[in-house]
Parts: sequence; structure tokens; C-alpha cells
Amino acid sequence: MKKLINEQGISLIQVVIAAGLMSMLGLVMMRMQENQLKTQNDIGARAEVVSFMKKFNSLMASPGYCQESLKGQLVNGAKKITLDKVIAPNGKVILEVGELYGDRQILLKSIEQKNFFFDDVAKTRGILGLTISLEKNKKSMGAKTIRKTAEVFVSVNASGAIEACSSSGLDLTSGAGAIETASIKKVIEKSAAGEEIKELDEKNIKKIIEGNPALKEMQEAIKNLKKANQAMEKMYDD
Repeated sequence: MKKLINEQGISLIQVVIAAGLMSMLGLVMMRMQENQLKTQNDIGARAEVVSFMKKFNSLMASPGYCQESLKGQLVNGAKKITLDKVIAPNGKVILEVGELYGDRQILLKSIEQKNFFFDDVAKTRGILGLTISLEKNKKSMGAKTIRKTAEVFVSVNASGAIEACSSSGLDLTSGAGAIETASIKKVIEKSAAGEEIKELDEKNIKKIIEGNPALKEMQEAIKNLKKANQAMEKMYDD
């Protein structure tokens, strides 16, 4: 009779351990699927950023578009230049802050002056650096905001107001740290069953798992999934 009770007790503990391991396995798999989706969204968003910057530089390379968008702005004013729109010579708005672009994957957050310097002694011509901030519209790996810099050649009058301009056609990444990346927190919430397992005697748990091939195989599967998940997240650390 005593042996039968012990066997029943071990059987119950095995059920609790198996339930806990399965719960952990499910959480790990959910996290991996979430990370895969975030990675796909990040790749898609960054591709759209490249496409957007090509379009921006192409538009600003045209004197008509550039002049319509920047004419009258003061390069030496008290406030830095900000653009809300990129406008065609006929007045049509081509790009606008607050709008979604690239299959609605990125949001044009802002276009702001980064710097300006004259490149001639007479101070009638210079290079205006613009920082374009683009925000990812979907959950993804890394920082939510990506910043790129474009350079625009401008000619100014005596008061420093832009009279004509044209993009250099170059697409430069901003300085170190502009495209920020964020470490992904490695947190797997424990289920109620998991908490119960933690309270059991560790030696007995280890003994039961080692004596049960199915439980041992499940434990190894969880370890392998965790390693794969950590390797994916490590790509976006630093």
C-alpha cells in the first residue's frame, strides 16, 4: 500500500513538471515567433527608408522642388530650419511630415536643419545639412526612429535667406548613435505551474526528469529554443 502511494505521488509530480515545462516551451515559442515578426518588420522598414531617401534626394536635386520647399528660409536665423512639406513647382505637396510612406511602414516624423556652413568667401553659397527622422509604423527590432541626413547646396542673399538650392544627391547616415539600437529584454514570464515547480525540491525534480526520457527531451527542446532566441536577440544588441 505504501509503495502504491509513493508511485501515485511521483506520478502527480511528473504531471506538474510536465505541465510547467510545456508552459515554458509555449512561452519560448511565442517569443521566438514575435521576434521573427519584429525582424521581418525591421528589414521591411529599413528597405523603405532607403527607398524614401532616394526619392527625397531625387526631389531635392531638382531646383524647382528644392527652391519651392526651401525658398525664403533663413540659414542664419535664430531658429533652425524645419520643413513640413516637400513641394512641387506647381504647388502640389509630394512629401509631408506626419504622413505614412512605403506601404505604410514608415512615418515621416520631421525634417530639420542639422547644420549649415558657407563654402565661399563672399558667403553667398553654402551647404545645408537636413536630418530626416523616420519612425517605424510596426513593432520591430531595434530603435523605433531612424535618422538619415541629406545635404543641400543653397545660394543665399545678403540677409541669409535661401534664394535657390539643389541637393548634392548624397544620402549620408547621421553621426554615431543616430540610428539607435535597443537591447531586447530577455524575459519569460513564469506560469502558475512554473511557480509550483520552483517550490519543489530541486534534487527530486532533477531525479524525476533524468528518469523520464520524455521530460528530459522536453527540457532539452526548451534549452535549444532559448539558445536560438538569444542568438536572434543578440543580433540587435549593442
